[in-house]
Amino acid sequence: MKNKKGKTVAKENLPSKICVVCNRPFNWRKKWERNWDEVTTCSKSCNSKRKAMAKQQDGNDDDNDSVGTTSGSTVLSSTGSAPVAVALDDKKALRKQHKEAVKSQKQERRLKRMGEASSDVGRKPCDLCDNNVDLLIRCTVDESQQFKMVCGKCWPSVSGGVPDGVSATHPHYRYGGLWKNRNANLKKKVGSGSSSSNKTVTTKGSNNSKQSKLLEEIEQSLFAQESEDSEQH
Repeated sequence: MKNKKGKTVAKENLPSKICVVCNRPFNWRKKWERNWDEVTTCSKSCNSKRKAMAKQQDGNDDDNDSVGTTSGSTVLSSTGSAPVAVALDDKKALRKQHKEAVKSQKQERRLKRMGEASSDVGRKPCDLCDNNVDLLIRCTVDESQQFKMVCGKCWPSVSGGVPDGVSATHPHYRYGGLWKNRNANLKKKVGSGSSSSNKTVTTKGSNNSKQSKLLEEIEQSLFAQESEDSEQH
């Protein structure tokens, strides 16, 4: 600490205060250099005790305000503890709801690891028909050129049934990839695949192969969806 002349003050001459909690004196410290006038306690322990005492005092004041005395009998005021009880009930309900949600998520993850998860776990809705499915095609469908996630049933109506689209009838269509549900019983790869001896195929042949694989995957997804719908009905 420095005095008004800029000289360092000796330790024995440092200012001191009396702690409001333990009533013991304490000297100025470097960490209190900016807010020494606001410091009222000597340590973190005393500071936490002071906060606890203030909170307890506030609670007692609220209880006193909520309870009035009329002709020697104690009655609850109109702003009594009823709203407080309702708030506590709401907190308990929210806490219980959160715990149940966490438990259900853990159960789903456990079933996924064991391979016993429900068939509808992990599905996403189609942006056009809102049906939850295991496979979605990412593509543009209108002038906005914003990508949508489209199911296999809706995809032919926006693409013409061709992976690259039919520009004459669907000028706004643009293919952007596939999304698959990892929990679904879909094949990882569709088709015969490409071996090392087939790496020299032409670009056109490779594009045709990719398109045929995409069509096979969409057909497989539609078949699985239709079979599941027939089982439900």
